[in-house]
Amino acid sequence: MLNILLLTDKKAGHETTSKGFLEILQKHYILDINTIAVKLTLSPLRPFLKYIINNFPNMPHWLIESFLQIFYKIKVDQLLRPDMVVSAGGNTSFANALLAKYFNCENIYISSLRGLNPNNFTLIYSIVDNNISNEIVLETAPASIDIKQEAIQNLKLKYGINESLNVWSLLIGGDSNEYKYTLKEYKNLVESVIVLAKKHGVKLLITTSRRTPKDIEIEIQKLLKDERIVLKSVLYNQKPEKLMGFFISSSSIVFCTEDSSSMITEVVQSCKPLYTLYPKKKVYNEKYDAFINNMLNLQYIHSIPISGISKISTKEHFKTFNNSTEFRILESIIPVIETIKMEKQ
Repeated sequence: MLNILLLTDKKAGHETTSKGFLEILQKHYILDINTIAVKLTLSPLRPFLKYIINNFPNMPHWLIESFLQIFYKIKVDQLLRPDMVVSAGGNTSFANALLAKYFNCENIYISSLRGLNPNNFTLIYSIVDNNISNEIVLETAPASIDIKQEAIQNLKLKYGINESLNVWSLLIGGDSNEYKYTLKEYKNLVESVIVLAKKHGVKLLITTSRRTPKDIEIEIQKLLKDERIVLKSVLYNQKPEKLMGFFISSSSIVFCTEDSSSMITEVVQSCKPLYTLYPKKKVYNEKYDAFINNMLNLQYIHSIPISGISKISTKEHFKTFNNSTEFRILESIIPVIETIKMEKQ
């Protein structure tokens, strides 16, 4: 049995990634997973913490304990020694590195480094090649589909979804560093997908996300009020319902705003045709653009401006996800786990 310490910042996209990673491992190993929520405090002092971690690899235990208590409110003496620390998301990275130093154990990090030395981690998984020796570059990040097949079938019965009914999903995110949506674009997004669905005689499942502003959800609610074409809608910040896995599974085609790599990844790994929809205002970001371009080159997605939704034919060509992510993860992690097992004997 492997003892795993999973750190979570409680952000849905990061949790999906780290849980997806562990689900791949659970197909081959028995894991005892201890999950703790971490929140980085004193953000203005982040550069100081980064400097300490990068430049003092052999810190005494009492100092590591102090940093974890001050910056994360983590009481190390209450934790069992893990064989491996796992986390995703920048705010977990410092805790990940410190805990691995404290327990002298392996650690896995799935995200961008934010200035930390890669030597602070056993393996780093990324969807962008940063030319780092211990980095494993993946086609897509691992993703956990957080809903069971039995639950999906029950929900299909509840909403009258069967093989004869064609259903699409619309997944709505919100502003990010790279994408900025106007109220007009949100309305155009919803209205245009509804018009396209009516044109093709299909039903819709629509959900917003944690990132969607509440005032935008109110406007979306108004648009959906009398729409019989919508089988189910979730306004996540009004009443959070985790039905995205069900929506994706039930759909022949998925539409998703382009701001969320986690939503994109989940759809792609579900082997569904995906149209990613972007606003007029896009800010160039090297790593995120590389992610989108990679998805385009692999023909897993079609990237469409919101203003161009009406021009979608739904006959565009897509390739099916080949699951190389799981192979790459296992290929790289098995030697690490075998080393852990030998040391425990």
